[in-house]
Amino acid sequence: MKFEFILNGITVTATVKDVRSMRLRVDRDGNAKLTIPRTFSESQILQFLREKEEWLERALNAMKKRRETECSMIKHRFESGETFVFLGRFYKLKIDENSSATQVEERGDELIVHGQSSLSKSQVQRLLNAWFSNKFNALVHALLAKWMNIMKEAPLSEIRCRRMKSQWGSMQPARRILCLNTNLAFCPESCIEMIIVHELCHLKEASHNARFHALMAYYLPDYKERGQALREFFRNGLNC
Repeated sequence: MKFEFILNGITVTATVKDVRSMRLRVDRDGNAKLTIPRTFSESQILQFLREKEEWLERALNAMKKRRETECSMIKHRFESGETFVFLGRFYKLKIDENSSATQVEERGDELIVHGQSSLSKSQVQRLLNAWFSNKFNALVHALLAKWMNIMKEAPLSEIRCRRMKSQWGSMQPARRILCLNTNLAFCPESCIEMIIVHELCHLKEASHNARFHALMAYYLPDYKERGQALREFFRNGLNC
């Protein structure tokens, strides 16, 4: 059963479930969601929401900023001087239309798109997307080879990369299928490595229980710090 509460103009969608305590969260689309035990009264729910009012406003503002940051990383004009983010680094785009070859070159903090003649924005976009994709896929496969050897795991049956709304990655242990969020391409390599180790640990422990966290700590002792760095990378925005 679902219903709504209005808290200072904020709509909170509530769902009644067989749980022991209330849980309030903000999803990736900026929606406030409340889970309520079946035994709780309306007065208990309202009291809980009043106590969480300041937290909810902060959480909504943080999610809004994160969405704006992700949007600024994804949407581009593909013009010289524009900033691009890749593997935690910030690059300025430069378009060179007097080159003998059509290619993308990384030079310091610049990404230079070379072309033999005037390049359309769609051509620049295709060249950059191919360059980003090739580099990201090469890094993912290198990290997987490294950690599957360390963790003594058999090969995966499939590796998928796609845009994901609420997860950085997922693993289907029985089918040995790994899926990674393509937005990881914006993140520092150390954070991507943490996500890959996280998902590979699910081959040994499907849930996020104490054994899973013990495995993470064994293979990657600073995994919590890397997770915090990943959150802060998007929370802080494009300070370039």
